[in-house]
Amino acid sequence: IGNQSSVYDPELKEPRTDGSYIYEEFIDVENAEDIKVYTVGSTYTHAETRKSPVIDGLVRRNTDGKEIRFITRLSEEELTWARKICEGFGQRVCGFDVLRPKGSERSMVIDVNGWSFVKGNESYYDRVSEILAELCFKVSVSPTRRTIAQEPPLFAPTPNGPSLIVHPPGDTTPTTTPAPESGAGSGSWMLKANVTVFRHADRTPKQKLKYTFPVNEPWTQPFIRLLNGEQEEIFLRERSQLNLIADAIEEAKEIISTRGTHEHAVSNGTGPSTSAVDDLAKLSQLKSALEKKIDLPGTKAQLKPTYKRVKGSLVKGVTDSGKVIVQDNAIPGVLEGDAILGSNLRKDISILNKEMLNNVQIFTSSERRVVASAEIFAAALLDNTAPRNTSYATSSNPLPIPGTPIRSSRSSEAGSVMSERPIIPTYKLIVRKDLLDDSNAAKDLMDDVKKRLKTLLRNGESERRPELTWPKNMNAEPAVVVQEVIQLLGNFRTIMGRNYKTLDIDRIQERWCCGDDPFLFRERWEKIFDDFCETKQEKFDPSRVSELYDALKFSALHHRTFLFAIFNEHTEKPSQNDRKLHELYARAKALFDLVAPQEYGIEPSEKEEIGVLTSLPLMRKIVADLEAVRNSGGSGLTVYFTKESHIHTLVNLVLQSGLPIANPKIPELDYSSHITFELYERSGGHNKTDKEYSIRLAISEGAHSSNVLDSALDARHALNVKPRRQALLSPLPGPLVIEKLSKHFHRADKNEDEESIEAIDVPLGHSSDSSRA
Repeated sequence: IGNQSSVYDPELKEPRTDGSYIYEEFIDVENAEDIKVYTVGSTYTHAETRKSPVIDGLVRRNTDGKEIRFITRLSEEELTWARKICEGFGQRVCGFDVLRPKGSERSMVIDVNGWSFVKGNESYYDRVSEILAELCFKVSVSPTRRTIAQEPPLFAPTPNGPSLIVHPPGDTTPTTTPAPESGAGSGSWMLKANVTVFRHADRTPKQKLKYTFPVNEPWTQPFIRLLNGEQEEIFLRERSQLNLIADAIEEAKEIISTRGTHEHAVSNGTGPSTSAVDDLAKLSQLKSALEKKIDLPGTKAQLKPTYKRVKGSLVKGVTDSGKVIVQDNAIPGVLEGDAILGSNLRKDISILNKEMLNNVQIFTSSERRVVASAEIFAAALLDNTAPRNTSYATSSNPLPIPGTPIRSSRSSEAGSVMSERPIIPTYKLIVRKDLLDDSNAAKDLMDDVKKRLKTLLRNGESERRPELTWPKNMNAEPAVVVQEVIQLLGNFRTIMGRNYKTLDIDRIQERWCCGDDPFLFRERWEKIFDDFCETKQEKFDPSRVSELYDALKFSALHHRTFLFAIFNEHTEKPSQNDRKLHELYARAKALFDLVAPQEYGIEPSEKEEIGVLTSLPLMRKIVADLEAVRNSGGSGLTVYFTKESHIHTLVNLVLQSGLPIANPKIPELDYSSHITFELYERSGGHNKTDKEYSIRLAISEGAHSSNVLDSALDARHALNVKPRRQALLSPLPGPLVIEKLSKHFHRADKNEDEESIEAIDVPLGHSSDSSRA
């Protein structure tokens, strides 16, 4: 159907028994390629490779709608098979399919077709016309007019491939013409540049654990010492710094135990006071959470002093209390999809234009979870490849930014090899805060938009605004749905509280991933309950819908057993068939689809302006990347990793550019969603020296499922990333697309200074596996 040749069925784990089926062994082939062979006569062959659809079930096509293929040469054995197939099937013009299994010296013929011709390759038809012309000439001058079946072979195999044997009248000396060169057929489009912007893959909800303590208690002094006299908040990010928090917690617990025992012994001598028991419990929970998160990128602790108010003003130096805040932002386990993305893109590029892998640049924002996505992607993309800006270094030989000279580790000045340790190939990620980090440029406008999001919940608003998304099967108006969500959450809050008291919580789900546990689960959901249930509906903040929707998806993917059990009213038989959670999810998704895209502008003019203020520098860089490849005549792959705000605002810039967008209804841009700009080239004119360019835009909704509560899960607890199915823009002439995308470039100074560029080393090869743990 269309470009979809097959669809993976995760539920099909046993042979079907409802009919007659033939099952074949799956064969893993070299370069994920099939070979299509076409014959004309028993000795002339034309062979092309194509990306095997078994990779993702998709057929790769060029801008003319034809499947993308590349000419290849056959081995002597494969040429012999071609002759035998023609003779054995009695079919002089035919085609057959060949596989080259990995690790095997012999190829396999898996299918023989009938009357088959090559599509879109002029050199093939030039050769065929020579064969037919020669055949007709020989027959026409033959006195006996022998039939075609009596004719000698017109082609014979040579060490360099099949060559034509021409026999003019009276001449028995053969002449040859060279076999066709490898590459795309003349006049066909070739992919020259791919520029893709990814949203990071970490769907972990941000979570803060706050613990407020009085500063006049002896047991709080370990935390006071960590402030080291500072009167402002401090942040601790490195593992060694976070260990200081853990040590302070242990010291505080020791002081509490001693103090509590002494105080209570004075009163009745039986044990710790109630307040001491509460303090110990809170500190134990804080340390447990810290221990689970301490090695995860993005985990940080914040120590924040607060001050007494004296006559209406805060007086520094008069400390009232302090806060320990532990926050985590990233979970490496959910980033494995980036490795799959990188590996699949490498396979595709290797087939479409492997030269692109010699010119790879990967940019990332400075946010840790974005960097983690970029690192895993880069290690998978560049595995077993050697792009120009890949370098080799030891820890004592730092790498320069791509494009700067690299000093050899065996320099004569050094006099000897710098290190005997294995040298690991390393790729440099380029950190571009100016392109990919959040800025305050659009803050005022977005704050104004946020205040007006409530208007989207008014009765009839989705009908008045056709661009808004509201499901047809949702009979209630958005305002009514908000009330239903609040009621459902209120019920779940009661059920969860009761179940935490009556159930053996630790036995509901034996294995927890992502550094989570029942305590953190409860903390996360209690905050959601507070945001929804403790607020009057007229003061409800629609932007909170995103937090509810993300929490539901995260819990359904990583803690589904616990989610259904803890929110189940009938504790004796927890089941996914309980539809209350499904009702909540359906309403949360409907509200999310209505509200979330509008956070970056409700009116088209707002979407455009926020897009300019947020993502114009990135758009300028994308256009520059495309133009650089076009002007150089080379090939290139450029990848950017950023966060949700830049993906939405970049897409809005494209939608407002004036280009004829195929479908302006953008799908949900989930984690790992991406937008791709592809530059194609073909040769034309006299001697094929004139170059023509076209640009195509496509978008993927990322790692998404329309019903995550019932989606099949594997050990990774991850959703597969959707392929780029939605074409934002069918191929159009390159200059036209560049002109439209450059609509607002006059608003930015091309000579403005870039921020200092940072770089991050990413180990390649098999060493990258450790980053995926």
